[in-house]
Amino acid sequence: MKSAHLAASLVLAFSGISLAEIAPGYVLIPAQGGFGGGSKTSTLVDSKGTVLKTYNVAGYNAYLLPNGNILGQTGTGSAAAMGFASLVEQAPGSATAVNTWAAASGGAFHHAHWVMPNGHWLGTYTVKINPKTALASAGYTGNLSSIWDERIQEWDPVAKKVVWEWKASDHTLGTNHPRKFNNNNFKSNDPLHINSVVYDSARDLIAMSSHYLNEVLVIDHSTTTAEAATSKGGRYGKGGDLLFRWGSSKNYGGPGSAYSDVVHGGGVIQAGLPGAGNFCLFGNSDNTVKQSRWYEVKGQESDTGWVIGSNGEFAAELVFDFHNGAYQSTGHYGYGQRLANGNTLLTFSGSQKIVEVDSKKTVLNVLSGNTIRAYHYAADHPAIVSLGLGTAGVRGATLPGAPGIRSTDGRISATGLAEGTIVRVVDARGEIRFQAVASSDRLAIPTASWAAGTYVLQFAGEHGRSSSTIALTR
Repeated sequence: MKSAHLAASLVLAFSGISLAEIAPGYVLIPAQGGFGGGSKTSTLVDSKGTVLKTYNVAGYNAYLLPNGNILGQTGTGSAAAMGFASLVEQAPGSATAVNTWAAASGGAFHHAHWVMPNGHWLGTYTVKINPKTALASAGYTGNLSSIWDERIQEWDPVAKKVVWEWKASDHTLGTNHPRKFNNNNFKSNDPLHINSVVYDSARDLIAMSSHYLNEVLVIDHSTTTAEAATSKGGRYGKGGDLLFRWGSSKNYGGPGSAYSDVVHGGGVIQAGLPGAGNFCLFGNSDNTVKQSRWYEVKGQESDTGWVIGSNGEFAAELVFDFHNGAYQSTGHYGYGQRLANGNTLLTFSGSQKIVEVDSKKTVLNVLSGNTIRAYHYAADHPAIVSLGLGTAGVRGATLPGAPGIRSTDGRISATGLAEGTIVRVVDARGEIRFQAVASSDRLAIPTASWAAGTYVLQFAGEHGRSSSTIALTR
């Protein structure tokens, strides 16, 4: 009976019917610390809220590294003028930094960072500039004497250097343009206020959210730093110009007013998850329902970026949202994350609640936590394995209706294949690392020479497509 029940469950999951189950795994609850007062101890908890690990790092956001350490922040909300004093890596329960990254002279870290599959750290950084001179050639005619120029930097924590950079100031115009920022709409010295950054490893993109523009913004990471300063180059040929934006098309002359006031937690749903490739953002106060609201949108992607409709607005469809008057955020915070079983984990900072909802918007679980953004980790995530809480191997359980996946002796074995199935593995930069056509029901993919990191395993056959994100650990 157990096997029959499992088979039925897999059929339901593959058909898109919610099984209304809590996603297995663990939740990291970074303490707000100086950003919201209270405890400075971040915790890793199970689905019941039981504390399993503690970290002496607080701040705006934090993530687990593959070795089980935390990458968090030091300082308070006023530290380094705009954000926090430094990034710090610490082991569970330790107050001693294993590694730190301090803000360079002349600038300041802002509100967000992300751990990339290659081990680099991606984050926001601000530098004060004079728009009257710095943006004069871009048509600025305003009266502001200084603004914070938002920048996205990729940091190599081993070599201790910036290896890639994008600057918002390189992509402004004095008039409306969908792929640029209208610099004459800048009304304060903090016109964008980027408060979230998420890396899309399958497409080598970066999605970020803007507090004051009330938008999710998407740029190409496949460019060089030189290309990122222009409108040419990269996978989509747009350089560092905006590939997609959503939330308030009036910012670039479109017909749409802002969906929400004070957007936060913008990002992209990762490869291998339900809704992969869709963009998302958290609005602190929706302008229609007057509640904190999570949005997931699907744009129309092309080889040269995302499609702009005849009305001058990026074409996009709202495919999922969630709001509930029982859970509210504050005026500045909030976050969301899609989970492997299709559920969504939402952080409502004002209510100090972390809420898991299914695809039918049913609340399945509620955890308490005074945090700006919580983050879920599956039991087979390398960090969880390193902490002794999970199981080693290839991340990415067998997909319903898809081939089986397992790791043995430096290779990935895919079983249950239909003859003629195209099997492809894409690395974090979007490069194809392996591709073959199955001639039998099983295929071995050699991985001994591959670096540790995240890869996307894709299957395409006569009866459909599926994919899974895998994390190779060494």
